[in-house]
Amino acid sequence: MARIEGLEGKQAPLVTRILARVAKRKWGRVTEMMKITTHVPKVASGWAAFEMLFDRSTFVERRLRKLAATKTAMQITCAA
Repeated sequence: MARIEGLEGKQAPLVTRILARVAKRKWGRVTEMMKITTHVPKVASGWAAFEMLFDRSTFVERRLRKLAATKTAMQITCAA
């Protein structure tokens, strides 16, 4: 459990509600990290931009990127 309560629904600023909708479409749920980063909309926007650029990167094959993301998630015990 996180030390900071995540913002949800009307508590969150408009920008982060939009980002949460995109995250829900991408992963099927809004992650706890996303709920916590909503406290600072600029951080949430930067994180979303990083994710978007990572997904669109062509420097490394898509299959290898997915493998790296999965391996990282396993190492940090991510439930996603």
